[in-house]
Amino acid sequence: MPTLKLTHVTKPYTLSSIHPQRLNQFLRHFVDYFKRRGFAIPAGEGAFTQEQFHELIRVFNSPNADTPTELTEALFHIDEMACSKGMEALLLAASKARIQLPEDEKFTPADLALHLWLIRPSLLKDAYVEQIVKKPRSFNYYRHRDIVPSRPRKITDKLIVTLQSKIDEFNLARRRVAVSRVSVYEFGDDLAFLILRGDPMHRGEVLQRGNWVFATWQPAGYDLVIYNRKIPELRIHASLKGEQVFYCKTFGRLFFDDEDCFPSSQHFSLERIDELGEDIQSPLGVDGIERITLIKIALLEQGEPTLITEHKSAKLFEALKVRDRCLQPNARIVSATFRFLMLDDSEVAVTVYSGNIATFNRDRDCRPIEDWMTAIGIKLAMQETHAPNKTLENALSNPNAAGHAANLATRTA
Repeated sequence: MPTLKLTHVTKPYTLSSIHPQRLNQFLRHFVDYFKRRGFAIPAGEGAFTQEQFHELIRVFNSPNADTPTELTEALFHIDEMACSKGMEALLLAASKARIQLPEDEKFTPADLALHLWLIRPSLLKDAYVEQIVKKPRSFNYYRHRDIVPSRPRKITDKLIVTLQSKIDEFNLARRRVAVSRVSVYEFGDDLAFLILRGDPMHRGEVLQRGNWVFATWQPAGYDLVIYNRKIPELRIHASLKGEQVFYCKTFGRLFFDDEDCFPSSQHFSLERIDELGEDIQSPLGVDGIERITLIKIALLEQGEPTLITEHKSAKLFEALKVRDRCLQPNARIVSATFRFLMLDDSEVAVTVYSGNIATFNRDRDCRPIEDWMTAIGIKLAMQETHAPNKTLENALSNPNAAGHAANLATRTA
């Protein structure tokens, strides 16, 4: 996830949509901090002036080393849920938790988010993480190299402390503050790790009491790592490739005693099947291939618990068309099996898993098939499975890392 950037609570009209008494109550949790930053919280329960909103936004937009972690977390989660979709998720979460909202009060999205933070912060955090977990296209995917891996180590407080320590070491080496915090959430088969960590120090001019002054501050950032126990794979939402490599290695080491079990190069993407439909079966004139047929797909639908639906047919698209059906738009394709008829009349079945695994059902030269996967867009550009080269980015993030090749498993038919 990117640096903490507030998009809602840094707008005067959003702050004015919050009940003044509620906003005042929230700010008074951090009265000493705001006093040091030169912002005087209004006395009593009266409305805030526009000038006070602008002064408050100035403080929100220029955090420093003195900014309380609790304030950073609160602003982040309130801001993320201060929209119509966030409000819908919060109303559902409050209903499930049997939280009675005042019947005589009409909430705005920001108002509801702040209200729930005041009475139960964990509910707001859970609702936010669940929203992110259910956004299938907002992650990079790294599948475990073993299709059926061993059971991961059980999550304990000691393990989380060790994970935080590893994250702090990683960030210190990159001149970031080492004050990470890891929160764990469980949604069906998904284990979600929300990681609060520091970003590099920022220096620049900020507006203070109508004047531009030079300031330094330590911004916060969030990453999200999700392990699905059913697939199994890591889904990582982080800004930099180096961070994704680090999480693959660290989670592999801590949970499976193997830092290389999640190859950190994402070689394959199955989104092209959604984009091209039946045209995904075009050979594209690749030498050696006569015909391609999609014969099986597995669809992942987020929820509790995880639901994986398989469609299998000798001619899958024709079977769906006859039944007037199509692929679910809200599901993510996690594996697809293609049958290749080669020009020498041999047949090869290839199963591609989103992330980094492709399996072939017989031993043969797979270069034409890999050329087709690259041409059609399933195999990501600049990835080499035969003789992988260590990229500069990976070398910088881990100088001793081995090359990350796609796991090409084969068996004799």
